[in-house]
This record gives sequence, C-alpha cells and structure tokens, in this order.
Amino acid sequence: MLILALDLSKSSTGFAYGRPDEVPRSGSVQFGTAQHTDADVGAKAIVWLSKDMPIILGGVPDVVAIEAAWEGNGGHSAQTSALLLGLQFTVAAAALLRTKRQPELIKVGDARRTFTGRAGYAKGEAKPAVQRRCLEVGWLDLETLQADRADALCVWAHIAARTNPELAFHQPRKARA
Repeated sequence: MLILALDLSKSSTGFAYGRPDEVPRSGSVQFGTAQHTDADVGAKAIVWLSKDMPIILGGVPDVVAIEAAWEGNGGHSAQTSALLLGLQFTVAAAALLRTKRQPELIKVGDARRTFTGRAGYAKGEAKPAVQRRCLEVGWLDLETLQADRADALCVWAHIAARTNPELAFHQPRKARA
C-alpha cells in the first residue's frame, strides 16, 4: 500500500510518501506566493498532484491523507482560512479523480497523538514536538528539517500505524516525570 500524506499550504505544502514497512520519503512544494491568486494556487496544486506527483511517487498512491485544514481555523484570517479550505477541496477532488478512492482528512491532533504520543500542546510547542520526533526516528535531519515536511510525515505515520499497529512510532511515549 502506497501512502501519500499532505500538509497543504500556499507557500509550502509538505508531502510524505511510502509504504508502511518502509522509511517514508518527503519533501515540500510551493503552490504560490503573495502575488498569486487563489485560483493560481489551486491550478498549480492540480497540475502537481496529477502530473508531477505520480512521477515522484513512481505510481498512483493507494491512500491520500490530507491534514484537515479546519480546527477552529487555527487563528487564521478569513482569507487564509478560505484559501486553505479551497485548497483542501481542490486537492481532495484531484486525488479522487487520480486514485478513484476517497482521500482522508486527518485531524492534526489525531496524527500528533499517533506520532508523538500527545494530541494537545501549549501554543508554539506542537510543531517543534513533531519536528523533534522526525529527527528521533531518523526521517529528517538538521539539513532537511522543515515544519510542513515534518507535519506531512506526522500524517503519514498516522495512516501507516493504522495499517500496521506494530510500527514503533505508533506506541505513545510515556510522560516524563
């Protein structure tokens, strides 16, 4: 089973892919800048998912998992929230057309609980915790460490652990005394 996990954004969409029994590969892609319209961003996302991504993956994924864009809007402006929801809709539709399977929207807290052992963090602590975990398991190093890429790996780990509960990162870490 080939899993593609995405952390969508205009400026840096993180992606992670691989089979649950392999070390995932990852990267990031930019769909636009401040000068691009939402339609420009959506169009680039569709092209990337339908043409570029299958080349990178070496095939069509069996599962596409997208970090859900909406959990109380994350403090985003109305414009940013609209873009993220629109991008999520666009990518989900393109993924459905490409894979013939319904993409999964994954709550960030669920993915974090699977990968780090905790769903909730104090403000400003969640992304560093996910990045630390990526470094611990050897999926990223100091040169490749990037927040959106790490978030995509977190979503990938959630789906991989669901398909194979024996994976080490699936076990919640014990709280430190």
